Amino acid sequence: GAMEHCIIGVIILSELTQEMNLVDYSRPSAKHRKIATSFRDTSLKDILVLACSLLKEILGKPLNLQDQDQQNLVMQVLKLVLNCLNFDFIGSSADESADDLCTVQIPTTWRTIFLEPETLDLFFNLYHSLPPLLSQLGLSDPGNYHEFCRFLARLKTNYQLGELVMVKEYPEVIRLIANFTITSLQHWEFAPNSVHYLLTLWQRMVASVPFVKSTEPHLLDTYAPEITKAFITSRLESVAVVVRDNLDDPLDDTTTVFQQLEQLCTVSRCEYEKTCTLLVQLFDQNAQNYQKLLHSTSGITVDMAVQE
Repeated sequence: GAMEHCIIGVIILSELTQEMNLVDYSRPSAKHRKIATSFRDTSLKDILVLACSLLKEILGKPLNLQDQDQQNLVMQVLKLVLNCLNFDFIGSSADESADDLCTVQIPTTWRTIFLEPETLDLFFNLYHSLPPLLSQLGLSDPGNYHEFCRFLARLKTNYQLGELVMVKEYPEVIRLIANFTITSLQHWEFAPNSVHYLLTLWQRMVASVPFVKSTEPHLLDTYAPEITKAFITSRLESVAVVVRDNLDDPLDDTTTVFQQLEQLCTVSRCEYEKTCTLLVQLFDQNAQNYQKLLHSTSGITVDMAVQE
């Protein structure tokens, strides 16, 4: 039927796009770039537009994802879109697994596609329309969560703080990012490698404060102390869980801890007085608890181990 033919056509385009992007080391790199560039300039945009139009058509009808063919079509079209956007547009062969936070170099001829609100709305509407089986709705999925953290880190890579504060929605966005970061820090056992990207964002934001000339409030003096507090208290609270449940201690990973502290030291200097007050308060509180245990006759070894 028409559905099966459509799926086959989408798969062919997807495989073709992926193959055109694949470096063939058996031929000279200059020849590969010539072929890839020609494909990019003559066909790739049309393929992306076709994929988006198919997604709009799918959304325009009642979604019946119990139908295996319809479900397969959605997945194949999404894969095609991903292959289009993953194309190595300028021959940089960027490694997405690296921490250099590379930027996708979309061709200027594609500008109108991405400036149209309908394009972004299409993918958000699709994301909310698909069941969790397909969309993995929410950030409880480690893969989704990790990529979202990487996305947040790229905000400061691609924009200056002075540009961000001029955006009308900035106060609400920075509040939500702060809440997300605090929640992430409190759940230290979940996807710990993703915290690096969140701290990268806050480190770069705070480091930019002295260079902001805009009169619009950056609000980092409000949220940076909260991030600092969440990091310190969550790490202290993790000790009891690690000791009592005999878990691997994340603080034993000295390389990661050192890296995170390097990032945090910049964040903590925003409203430094609040950071100092917090550290003194926590130190005194834990010292008092330790003294009580030392003078206790019960000799609770677990609590003693936690304090030590």
